[in-house]
Amino acid sequence: MRQIVFVLFFLVPAFCTAQLTPEQWRADIEYLRATLPAKHPGFAQKPFSDRFQNSLTELEGRLAGRSDLDIALDLQAILSAPGDAHTRIDLLPMLQKIYP
Repeated sequence: MRQIVFVLFFLVPAFCTAQLTPEQWRADIEYLRATLPAKHPGFAQKPFSDRFQNSLTELEGRLAGRSDLDIALDLQAILSAPGDAHTRIDLLPMLQKIYP
């Protein structure tokens, strides 16, 4: 019974929300790629800038078939790589779409 409740409460709402298309995610990633290094010095410094760019390229290759939350969590992992606590993705609006 617990498994059924888990599936109904946690997994079903995730499949009932509108998802961004891979093309929309690519546009967002390209915006991040272009603007973040100009606004955040940690993302513009070598060798981290190369790792940042490579991580975004790798993520772009894995967009198909993934949920918005999965992609956002991967982006958060990429953004947390410099080790500062103030660069993050606000996941609350995305979670509120899933769990109102």
